[in-house]
Amino acid sequence: MLNIVQKTVQIIQSKFFPFVSSKHIHQFRFGVQAFTLSSFESLKGNARLVVDKPNTAHSKIHRLTSNAGIILSFQRIIANLDVVTKESIIIIDFSDFCGFQTLTFALQTREGRAIPVFFDSITYPITEATSQNIFIQECVRKLGEILGFYPQFVLDRGFAIPSLIEFFIKQQILFYVRAKKAKGVTIVDEKGEEQILPVSKIKEYDKKIKAYGYQLRLITSEKPKDKEEPWYIVTNDFDSKRKEIIRVYYYRFEIEEAFKDLKHLFDLKKLRIKQKNTFRILLWFFILSMLIAYFIHRLKEHITREGKQKLSFVRAWYEGFHRSMFISTFHLLSHNNSFY
Repeated sequence: MLNIVQKTVQIIQSKFFPFVSSKHIHQFRFGVQAFTLSSFESLKGNARLVVDKPNTAHSKIHRLTSNAGIILSFQRIIANLDVVTKESIIIIDFSDFCGFQTLTFALQTREGRAIPVFFDSITYPITEATSQNIFIQECVRKLGEILGFYPQFVLDRGFAIPSLIEFFIKQQILFYVRAKKAKGVTIVDEKGEEQILPVSKIKEYDKKIKAYGYQLRLITSEKPKDKEEPWYIVTNDFDSKRKEIIRVYYYRFEIEEAFKDLKHLFDLKKLRIKQKNTFRILLWFFILSMLIAYFIHRLKEHITREGKQKLSFVRAWYEGFHRSMFISTFHLLSHNNSFY
């Protein structure tokens, strides 16, 4: 049986610590103890779990959350983990965390949860009409700089932005973006004449089209039972089979489950933070929790519920780790006569 506490420590020591700068390692260790390995209550409350003296705990948490430079350590960790390759599918989506609209890039695992590997936040209202689009494209560029390459991307309807599609095509990045049913595209009819139609009017389930000024491919799914309309997926992938492209989009929903875990399992819904830097640093420490869960899951030693229902691997690690810590503590106390 996997010793979940021991394996968690090994992952932290082997996969995280080597890529943290010596300048930030002490703060990083403190952050891992206070947030990655602890249930979230509050900034000061979690700090006091690690540091006995309240004043010292307060100063340590203040220095940690004020240190913008430590974010580079998280980015180096992601770059050196080798969990993202050129063939990886990265899901892009927004979610709101305590008022910060956070654009997240998460690895599609097809195991129920996507794993965030990069994010940045933007604050509304946005004064310029194109500033959100520019923000999205700059975040894509930043991820490419961190990794040293671009993976493949899957995006929902709100990301069908002409400038972003053009960027993907010029950079030769494979993408899969869902189009709205009224999106007009150009097709060539049986007479060889071009015709502009909304995607919902195209009868073929796999059709070469012209959209955003480029030759692309339109994949239409069967109508899902619980949805009003099928998925209209526009892509520059001309090689994969139709069913595989539909599967790529189907697993886009893993990122929504990741957001739920961060907000409800890790209790980030409790966050009441106004400083963007503080928020970014905290979110990174909780993303490390999800990475640990993913690495342990890959050992195929995760825990299942009674019967056939399997826990998500993130919840399995979270509950297993904290249960093991509780049992270890109780065992020590029960063998310590002075406690009684």
